[in-house]
Amino acid sequence: MSSQLSIENQKPQSQTSLTQVEQKSSNQLAISSTLEQVVQVGWQITALIEQIPQYWTDFWQAYQRPIILLGWILGAVITLKVFLAVLAAINSLPLLAPLLQLVGLGYSVWFVVGNLLGFANRQVILAKINGLKEYIFGVS
Repeated sequence: MSSQLSIENQKPQSQTSLTQVEQKSSNQLAISSTLEQVVQVGWQITALIEQIPQYWTDFWQAYQRPIILLGWILGAVITLKVFLAVLAAINSLPLLAPLLQLVGLGYSVWFVVGNLLGFANRQVILAKINGLKEYIFGVS
C-alpha cells in the first residue's frame, strides 16, 4: 500500500513539472511575440517621425497663403491690443489725457482754418481724395 501511495504521489509531480515546462515555454513565446510587437511598433514610430518633415512641407505648400493671412491677422490683433493697452495707460495718467485732448482739438481747428475755409483749398483736398479713390478702386 505504501508503494501505491508513493507512485500516486509521484504521478502528479511529473504532470506538474510537464505543465510547468509548457507554461515556461508558452511564457517565453508570449514574451518573444510581445517583444517582436514592441520592436515593430518602434519601427512604425520611427518611420512616422522620418516622414514628419515631408508632411510639414506638403502642408505648407498646400496652405501657405491662408497660414500667412492668419499670421497677419493674429499680428494685427496683438498690435491693436498692445496699442489699446498703451492708450489706457496714458489715459490713466492724471494730466496727460486732457493735455492730449487739447492738442487734438488744436490740430483740428488749425486744419479746418487752413484747409477747409477757402474754396480753392477745398478743391485741392477734394482732388486729392478723388485721386486716392481712383488709385484704390480704379477708374469708375
